[in-house]
Amino acid sequence: MGTIVSYTNFDYTGEKLIPVIASFDTRGNVRPLYVRMEGSSRKVYSFSVLSRFHNVLEFRCMVETQDGKGKAPLQLTYYFEDKVWTIPRGTL
Repeated sequence: MGTIVSYTNFDYTGEKLIPVIASFDTRGNVRPLYVRMEGSSRKVYSFSVLSRFHNVLEFRCMVETQDGKGKAPLQLTYYFEDKVWTIPRGTL
């Protein structure tokens, strides 16, 4: 992943930045579709919004496992201002 320039003073040390393909609509709804973890793209089968703060969305997702044969839970966080997705460090 390339360099991230933050326009805030948020410290991402406890989190790992990951690439996500997501859908954004005109009403401000965000839907994660795929996450890239451990070198492979994984489908997001379902999700719920855990919490919504000012410029931050936290999701609880069910994503495809690395072998593609099952589903596993994953917590994703999206930061609107920095336009980055994170997972808790140590998740992988």
